Amino acid sequence: MIRRGALLAGLLVLGCAGHGVNTAPVGLPVPVSSAFAAAEAGAPLPAGTVVGLVARADGTTFSPAPGVTVNLDPGGRTTRTDLDGHYRFDGLAPGTLHLSVQAADCLSVTITATLGPAVGLPRVNLPLVPKSASPGIAGVVCDPRGCALPNGTVHEVDALTTPGIRDADADADGFFAIALTGARGNGAIELQGHGTTPGGLRVESTTVQTLAADGTLAVQVGTDAFSAPTNAHVLREGSGQLTITADGLPTRPDELSLRVTNGGNQWTLAPDRLADGELDATLPAEASGEASATLRPFDRDPPTGPVTLRFTIAP
Repeated sequence: MIRRGALLAGLLVLGCAGHGVNTAPVGLPVPVSSAFAAAEAGAPLPAGTVVGLVARADGTTFSPAPGVTVNLDPGGRTTRTDLDGHYRFDGLAPGTLHLSVQAADCLSVTITATLGPAVGLPRVNLPLVPKSASPGIAGVVCDPRGCALPNGTVHEVDALTTPGIRDADADADGFFAIALTGARGNGAIELQGHGTTPGGLRVESTTVQTLAADGTLAVQVGTDAFSAPTNAHVLREGSGQLTITADGLPTRPDELSLRVTNGGNQWTLAPDRLADGELDATLPAEASGEASATLRPFDRDPPTGPVTLRFTIAP
């Protein structure tokens, strides 16, 4: 059974005239593709860092978009994508971020992402959708943080004047496109997304939206429901280190946090190591005595409540 809990961002593109554009990039920043590749492989990004890919839709496929401006709010910062379509922001404060990309004759999608205090955000990927006379939906499937979810599936259900299910698998970068032949405006449309995060967490989301008469609608949907580790217990504790094992741990440390409570104090820790069903974390130096810890995917509470462990921290 697929558990709920993804973030899906998409763009409905219906009845718009125009064409895709892109010119040779000028004055590009230093390429950030190496940082993007490291994040893809599961290496945690430095705190305050966001990396992503901008890709332009061409029918049902996407290709990297170099030399495109990416906007970030709050703060009004901008950067440009490198030759591989990648971008990077550094030195960001934790909190809610809004990222968007715009180009002439293209429609823009804004992705809302949540940056935590411990590690950066990988794969905040942005679709660039040329205005087209061909009705369709294009966008990107994301996890609860706003990071692209590869190889997920997006379903378009009961498509306005054409009942039934039309779906499309997201590609390796989370992008998807669905043709909507015979669709019209002013109708209800249901979008469902499901799949697996790069670290192995199962996620799903759904929403119902109303299509405007002009045929365009920006969609971003998220839930706080997703799979959580189970049967957790402490393997080792001492010398400021804590080792926990559990069923259903992801393989990427940036997809899990450990929240430790000791008396009236609370700390949210990023794992030092997450592999082979075990998690290692460094405990705060000032923590000692009776304590508890909770494992939380993406630092959010699963609907059934987090796994709670109790243990004693040696002074």
